[in-house]
Amino acid sequence: MNIIIKKSVLFSLFPLIITGCKFDKEIDHLDVQPTEQSKLLGVNALGSVSAWVQSESDGWNVTEVSGSPASMTGINAVLINNNGQNDTADIQISGTGSHIFMLKSESAMNLSQYQSGFLQFKLRAKSALPSSIVVSIDNEWPNRSSLVVSDALEELAGGGQWETLTVPVQCFQPFDGATAIDLTKVGTPFHLDVQQPFDYEITDVEYRLNAGTDSVLISCGSDPASSGVNQPPALQSTDIALYYSGDKAQAQDYSSVYPLNSFGFDVAENNQVIHVSSSDNGGVFLGSDSADKNFSAVQDKFISLDLMVKSYGETNGIQLRMDGITEDFNTFLTLDNAILPADNEWYRCQLPIGSLIPQGNLTQVRKALYLSGPWDSMNNLDFSFTNVAVRSEEEGYNPSSPCVKL
Repeated sequence: MNIIIKKSVLFSLFPLIITGCKFDKEIDHLDVQPTEQSKLLGVNALGSVSAWVQSESDGWNVTEVSGSPASMTGINAVLINNNGQNDTADIQISGTGSHIFMLKSESAMNLSQYQSGFLQFKLRAKSALPSSIVVSIDNEWPNRSSLVVSDALEELAGGGQWETLTVPVQCFQPFDGATAIDLTKVGTPFHLDVQQPFDYEITDVEYRLNAGTDSVLISCGSDPASSGVNQPPALQSTDIALYYSGDKAQAQDYSSVYPLNSFGFDVAENNQVIHVSSSDNGGVFLGSDSADKNFSAVQDKFISLDLMVKSYGETNGIQLRMDGITEDFNTFLTLDNAILPADNEWYRCQLPIGSLIPQGNLTQVRKALYLSGPWDSMNNLDFSFTNVAVRSEEEGYNPSSPCVKL
């Protein structure tokens, strides 16, 4: 299939905290059968998905949308006929604050097959655009991965023409205060939040393995601050979360025991991504002088982390290690251009714990991960990292190529 990209839009994520939905029913589980696409709204849409609206002004209550008009404070919605019976939502927002149109599944959907796919929808703007439009994949706040798409719609304001927007699922990331969605169990696969007056129609909302033709293909960009990292897999009960943006509910969470610390480096933290740059000697680490967890039981496991290198500068690579009460400066792994290219792209790396720290030092670990470079050669070192966890060996792991491009 040839993909026609009408325009590519770059934007960054802006923090937006909105509370959860109030639904009475428990969500079970619905496995979506492997298919090229799963339509949520439109002709031949899944019968298990329904449309709802929500208003912050009404205490975050929700109302189902049907062929009869639904009204809440600041938002009115109705299903209309476009290409079929009730295949399009017509929405008018007149107030300020969060006014949300969402598509909710009767049972939690397994959308993991679309992790490298796309969320696509058609929208027709019938009034001037608001300053912020946020699309999310949601399981009720704070379990929500989101993306600001306002910039992609700038040319649609008042035009009255249908436009198809195609968003890579990998672009959706948790804003500050949120946790990443687990695609294996999604309750609200489409969630659109507008906070200013806006009239629009929306239809053909679907998940796709491939981008649709003649569409606006939105790009996340590769700016570390905008977090272009693929959504990490949900951690299991045998895993340990150290600095993790994905689902860690089943894992042991050591993030409070091993907080982010640094010296010498310029370190910035944004949307659960750590960006590091250097003009002199330094180091960045997860740990503290009071941390003392025993890692002996996981000595045969791996430190997994997502890394993106913009420049190695004057170094020959990034050195990684773990520290116990006694530091061992001679036990570390080096990631260089041959293993982890400085191409400003994200890679997921698996590093054997046994190569990062002597076995005898695992009984009381001070630093669960320490990143630095060769002393007196760290000028212009520039990298980002996130999603640090202790995990088992992944299928297909190759010790000579421990970092795989996302």
